[in-house]
Amino acid sequence: MMRIALIALASILVIPNSQLKAQDEKDFSLNRLTDDLYHFRGGTGGNHFGTVLVTDEGIVVVDTVEPKSALWLKNELAKRFNQPVKYVIFSHSHYDHIGGSKLFKEGGAIIIAHENAEAEILEEERTQQWMSKREIVLPDIAFSDKFVLKIGDKTVNLISLGSGHTDSLIVAHFVEDRTIHLVDVASIKQVGFMTLGRPIKKYIPQLEKAMALDFDLVVPGHAALGEKQDVRNYIDYLTTLISQVENAISEGKTLEETQQILLGSMAEFNYLKRWDEWFLLNVTGVYLQIAEGEASD
Repeated sequence: MMRIALIALASILVIPNSQLKAQDEKDFSLNRLTDDLYHFRGGTGGNHFGTVLVTDEGIVVVDTVEPKSALWLKNELAKRFNQPVKYVIFSHSHYDHIGGSKLFKEGGAIIIAHENAEAEILEEERTQQWMSKREIVLPDIAFSDKFVLKIGDKTVNLISLGSGHTDSLIVAHFVEDRTIHLVDVASIKQVGFMTLGRPIKKYIPQLEKAMALDFDLVVPGHAALGEKQDVRNYIDYLTTLISQVENAISEGKTLEETQQILLGSMAEFNYLKRWDEWFLLNVTGVYLQIAEGEASD
């Protein structure tokens, strides 16, 4: 596998870093995962992740994160690699993951996303007042089930995960690097975020579809990098959580009773990070979704 030399390019115009002063530099990083694949960390507190593939025919970025993070990434790529960003891939339509894409689009990058992403982006812009102040870009290439991107000696398979977290969610599979970029449906090495997303039951088939791929490493949207077993562990956690909440509701248990029951019956999962902070919130989210009939909608 070819290694890319780190070359400082004095001839490339880099956007001034003065625009980044409001953001603590410790929130940003670009670290190697394999010879040609990199993990990008940005967002508030460095809690949003992207993946960067560097080849001799150009760079691929999956999720630029928001504009300040994207600005840092653009500058960093210009300093370290003698290649343009050729493609930007949207993992899904949510602004916190793709909001900085305009910077790369202006530099000639082609935007690739699921065919449902455009409508979701426009709907979010229409319904969320704060979005009117944001500069969004729409995909140049849209696909339905699968898109195969060949660049250099690399293959990136973009695969729809179907309806769930959003209807535009995909997994990016870096075939030769045995790595996937899997956002928001997988909480790696920790319990789910607060009251979890909706509809939670649809997360399971999305995760199983990703598990069918041949990979070793997983880059999630947040939290921690992991391995394939970490995805399986989270599927087991969610499956157990949903099943036990359903049982409690069928027995007429209140939310508070269900929380106390599951604190004991699911203690095998208390090795997961944020157990003390978020486990009872996870129970609450699943309980309310099932009780309100929204867990599968």
